[in-house]
Amino acid sequence: MKIRYWSLALVALGAVECGGTTGGNLIQMPLQVGGIARDASQPFTFVTGQGWTVTLNQAEVVLGPLYFNIDDPSTASFRTGVVIVQATEQFIVDMLDPTLQNVPGGADGETGTAVSVEIGFYTTVNGYNDGALRGADGGAMALPPPLAADGQQGTAYLAGEATKQGAIVDFAGRVQITGSLVSNLDPVDQLARVAGACAGVTPPACSLEFTTTSGPLQLRVNPSFWFDQANFCNIVRPPPVQVAGDGGLGDAGARDAGPSVVSAGDGGVDAGAPIVGAPCAPTAGTVYDWADTNPFNSAVLEGMKGSAGVYQFGLGQ
Repeated sequence: MKIRYWSLALVALGAVECGGTTGGNLIQMPLQVGGIARDASQPFTFVTGQGWTVTLNQAEVVLGPLYFNIDDPSTASFRTGVVIVQATEQFIVDMLDPTLQNVPGGADGETGTAVSVEIGFYTTVNGYNDGALRGADGGAMALPPPLAADGQQGTAYLAGEATKQGAIVDFAGRVQITGSLVSNLDPVDQLARVAGACAGVTPPACSLEFTTTSGPLQLRVNPSFWFDQANFCNIVRPPPVQVAGDGGLGDAGARDAGPSVVSAGDGGVDAGAPIVGAPCAPTAGTVYDWADTNPFNSAVLEGMKGSAGVYQFGLGQ
């Protein structure tokens, strides 16, 4: 009951601080999440705004909390607008699975029409949105792999293959929001949220009418938009190249005791002649990841914050 009372207090507070009006009937409803409706037996393939053909074979994201506003929130201010419905827990979405899954705790609030939704992303920076992640039994759980591994925690995990003009980039890594990205111009509350997502159409022409007979609140996430500004060549790194030597023989004819010398490479040329016209020369068989400060990470993160088409909300029957 503690969360429920806090939820209703937040609604009332929003009405007082933002000048809006609420006063609807109290409601609770299930929250269901999943990937976009599609034939899951087929590969999830799309073409990005940068001309890369991408096939995803893994795609998970941690989202929450969700705040549904009857007024558009300010993109420059933290959690403005008038919240009438919210889901306070964080949850994981398998974006390749179109089957809707129930989120423990569901959503609650009051009746009314929401015109936009604020969505939080997972990050450990300053404890922002670092609430409890709930398992199927409703108990708190740690962030599981592959979202967390090797000392890293990501708001999303993405793996697959990207091709463009003959370049083939196999990738697998985490989209991370870390302290390295935070600055006075980019505070964490701007980095780790979608300011105003809509119900799958261009804002502000969207609405969710919450009534006492509304069915489950449903969210489908489409990650194809995330990559529109991402250049996969940014994660391609030249491999270390073995330097041709004397076969391990020293000046006296004895085999050297030390290891072979490894150079820093020459841009990937030694790994095989690049394809003419290809934007970069990835090494076949190499799966590339990326650091939090890599431009690829920032580009995907910006795509995650898209307001139209990425997060598709609806009310089921």
